[in-house]
Amino acid sequence: MKKILFLIPAFLFAYQLSNAQTQKETQTLGLYLGYINNSNSITAADPANNLPVTQDSKNTQVNIGPSYGYFISDRSELGVNLSYAHTKNYNAYSNNNGTNNSYDQTNDSYGGSIYFKKYVLFQNKFGFRTGPYANYQHGINKYGSTPDPNLNAYNNNTSNSYGAGGTFELVYYPSKKMGIAANVANLNYTHVIAKGDVNYKGKQDNFAFNFINNGLYLSIFYVIGGM
Repeated sequence: MKKILFLIPAFLFAYQLSNAQTQKETQTLGLYLGYINNSNSITAADPANNLPVTQDSKNTQVNIGPSYGYFISDRSELGVNLSYAHTKNYNAYSNNNGTNNSYDQTNDSYGGSIYFKKYVLFQNKFGFRTGPYANYQHGINKYGSTPDPNLNAYNNNTSNSYGAGGTFELVYYPSKKMGIAANVANLNYTHVIAKGDVNYKGKQDNFAFNFINNGLYLSIFYVIGGM
């Protein structure tokens, strides 16, 4: 009986320690990093003259931003983050008769979001977190082309987008005060309003589901408080 009474507080202490990183009133400071780079080259015959045409395309995307989270209850985190994203798309066409055309598009966006995440951890080391978010982004889009640099000038615009969605992330704690999360899946809806050159105006609604298969999205965070 004495052994059982001794084991009860020991078990409760171990359980509390196993949830120390995600217990109520714990805080986290984090940094989000994302990178995608795709390139492709295709050569095919032009049906107009049967000459070979080569198409080269490149896509690069970089995301970075800080985050702050507060656990409103055990394993339930409410937080905010800021973000900056840079995207560049490049396409070039060339053939043997000396014809070369290319265009590129760059987008720089700034914004932030609020989120709620529910944590499920195993042995205080690894697990997952998932939950909804709402965000806002302001984007600056620029287009260029050769040989005519003004061909796509009307597409230069600024945009404001409003979105909501949910994420599923894997979580790993290499130490009690340091955590790493990898975004596995993201479901989102965005409403975009754009204005640009030559009285350009546009609206767009997008639904998307992304599963990480061609890029790396990581969050690194430091735990404040807890045990």
